[in-house]
Amino acid sequence: MELHTEFATDRSRFRPVVLKILCEQLGDVLGPEQYDADLTALGVDSLMAIEIVHRLEEELSIVIDDRVAFGFRSVNAICATLQRCSASPAQTAQVIE
Repeated sequence: MELHTEFATDRSRFRPVVLKILCEQLGDVLGPEQYDADLTALGVDSLMAIEIVHRLEEELSIVIDDRVAFGFRSVNAICATLQRCSASPAQTAQVIE
């Protein structure tokens, strides 16, 4: 499955979606200085990580491969992965089933 067209053509929308979901899950606001912070340091545990992935899938109309989801270490890492998937069909096949 490929990324929903709306998000595939407007990659700048990934960060706001990712931040919205993380802030709602954490009950806190994340500033730009935290975009590279390790998610576990921000309070994300394994159960919360699964919930975040499910919410990303719902919000973006995608399916994220579990192997890739375990590589999500920071806000910027999540956004970079989503951007790569939308930019390259070859990488999309590896990341999104």
